[in-house]
Amino acid sequence: MIEDERTLIAQLEEENSMMVRETARLESQTTSDDGLAGLRDRKMELEEKMFEMQQRRRELMMQLEHLMAQLNTVPQPTGGVSSASLSQLPFASSQQLTGVNSNVVNAFRAGSLPATSLQGDLLHAADQITTNVSDLVRQLDLAQAEDNGVTINGF
Repeated sequence: MIEDERTLIAQLEEENSMMVRETARLESQTTSDDGLAGLRDRKMELEEKMFEMQQRRRELMMQLEHLMAQLNTVPQPTGGVSSASLSQLPFASSQQLTGVNSNVVNAFRAGSLPATSLQGDLLHAADQITTNVSDLVRQLDLAQAEDNGVTINGF
């Protein structure tokens, strides 16, 4: 009977260790499943953010196109800035931004560019737009000041 008890204890200990190993395996699987679920959630958040950024970029590009169209069809100025000063302005931005519409259309085709490339292009375009608009404002201020006989920053 003692031998039977020892055999039974050994069998129970073996079953117990198997159960402990199975429990550990299931816990690790649950942990990796939670990790995958977390990654999926993060991916969805990033995709939503990217979609919102693309929407904002579309809006900004439409505004830019509208502004470019307005600049290209500026009526004769009434006071302040002469037509000669407007024609003398260096519109490098219009040269650099020709074909923006086709670039915008191409940029938003499904799968056309990886997000990192699109982000870099957006940052570059935003920098160019900022620089060109700043230059335009500076040139318009200088032209207006010249018309009024005022000097700005020693110019």
